[in-house]
Amino acid sequence: MLEDKQYIFGSIFLLANKFQAIGDSLGGELPIKQWYLLVMISIMEQELPTMTEVARFVGGTRQNTTRMLQALEKKSYVNLTMLPEDRTSMRVILSKRGKDYLEQASPVGNAMLEKIFTGIDAQSLSAVSDIFRKLFENIERRETE
Repeated sequence: MLEDKQYIFGSIFLLANKFQAIGDSLGGELPIKQWYLLVMISIMEQELPTMTEVARFVGGTRQNTTRMLQALEKKSYVNLTMLPEDRTSMRVILSKRGKDYLEQASPVGNAMLEKIFTGIDAQSLSAVSDIFRKLFENIERRETE
């Protein structure tokens, strides 16, 4: 049992690196991590999230998320605007260019996912999704303890 847990734990890191390499090799305008950040911003419930809310949502540090958001702003994919009531917080707004990029990159990303998940049936995908949800719950519980 412990051996399986160790294998899964290590495999998550290996898969993350391999997914990043595959995504970066697709030749898109953005590295996969910046693309992922745009996707996450587009699905957030908050219409105009702050940088801190984006960092929390994606599970990254505020510093790394801020760095990526600033890079995306330089490329005109997002707009960062200071909150008038709190000059230390900034809102993140997905720009038209960012929205257009996500729309045109979506078919490429979906095709990549189809190739990566080839041969894995719906039941197995559902089981892995359930396991990942439980892992996220356990990690969140640990973070609040």
